[in-house]
Amino acid sequence: QFETRGLVKHMLPPEAQCCVFHQQTQAESAFIAVATASILARYHFAQAMAQLSEQYGILLPFGAGAPVNQVGKKFVQQYSKALLGQVAKLHFKITTDVLG
Repeated sequence: QFETRGLVKHMLPPEAQCCVFHQQTQAESAFIAVATASILARYHFAQAMAQLSEQYGILLPFGAGAPVNQVGKKFVQQYSKALLGQVAKLHFKITTDVLG
């Protein structure tokens, strides 16, 4: 579930490189700070998706699957492949499905 090449740790600022970097599955249930950060991140993600949906006039669903593929294809037809990265993560398999 976690990246193993140390990329995340190396993205930390130099002053944080001396810190112990610990990865744990389901850390939300073990640490209140992680749970709080997760809630805040999800809230801001939902707000950003709502804003993008309004900006582009297309309801942008979360997740993956047929409904997301359909909306992705509609977005590319209406706007462009170049703008898809403004509303979607492009490093998932779904991108190749959307772009055909």
